Amino acid sequence: MFRKVLKHDLNAILKIWSIITATVLVLSIVGGLCFRGLNAATGQQSQMAFIPLYLLGIVLSVIAVAAYGVVTVALIMIRFYKNFFTDEGYLTFTLPVKRSTLFNSKLLSAFIFNTATFLVTVIAVTVMLAIAPGGEYGGSALSVLLDSFSVPFAAIKSIMNDRLAFWICAYAVVGLAYVLVAFVHETLLLFCTVTFGSILAKKHKILTSVAVYYGIQLLIQTVWLVVEGVLSLGISAISVVPEVLVPETQVLWLVLGILLFYVCALALIASFFYKFAVSRLRGNLNLA
Repeated sequence: MFRKVLKHDLNAILKIWSIITATVLVLSIVGGLCFRGLNAATGQQSQMAFIPLYLLGIVLSVIAVAAYGVVTVALIMIRFYKNFFTDEGYLTFTLPVKRSTLFNSKLLSAFIFNTATFLVTVIAVTVMLAIAPGGEYGGSALSVLLDSFSVPFAAIKSIMNDRLAFWICAYAVVGLAYVLVAFVHETLLLFCTVTFGSILAKKHKILTSVAVYYGIQLLIQTVWLVVEGVLSLGISAISVVPEVLVPETQVLWLVLGILLFYVCALALIASFFYKFAVSRLRGNLNLA
């Protein structure tokens, strides 16, 4: 049953998302060509009339790529809201499916579309940079960018050993875990605020949800600032003050432990959002 629900959720978003994705990819090509055209037109009197057109193409392509992720999140949230908290919700909750299954399907579809959006954004930016000229350096902007990373990569390679490789891998794994947990946390926060706002208000549910979202974000950010301040002071004291000076390896372990703390804290908060949202779906919903 979960597969059927997930397929239905994916199909509900896929058509519009595909059109937006194709538009972003086309505009990334247009943006790259406009960068190249602008570079060729600079200083040439015969090409000056095309400069506004090139600038317009660049602006549109940059806006499209920048807004792509926001639009994807908006599609996901519209689907979540309409499927649960509008007249469509009456039909949704008559299905012989657990409400946790319905919610989990929305969560997984959000992960799929957001991941796909990230990959497409990387492709779009790469295409734009590959077409755009590298200016006075010659070649494309992409080749110039890649060349700029060659020096630090070569420096790291020259000093690479088993110890450094261990720390790079350890921080990379923890960093990836943080990104994944942060994504789930943010998605559940959005789902939670839409759920709470839709239950709390009979009218203006979306505005109420937005207000709840920023209120929760303000509270979370305030707590994080306090925690980060305390942790920063602790690291500074351990790293600088001679009386408590510790070996470099222990500092690396300490920072890694702090990153793990952030991962666990985000996971704990995300689990609270999940339980709250699912429990509210099991309660009396304001679908009017």
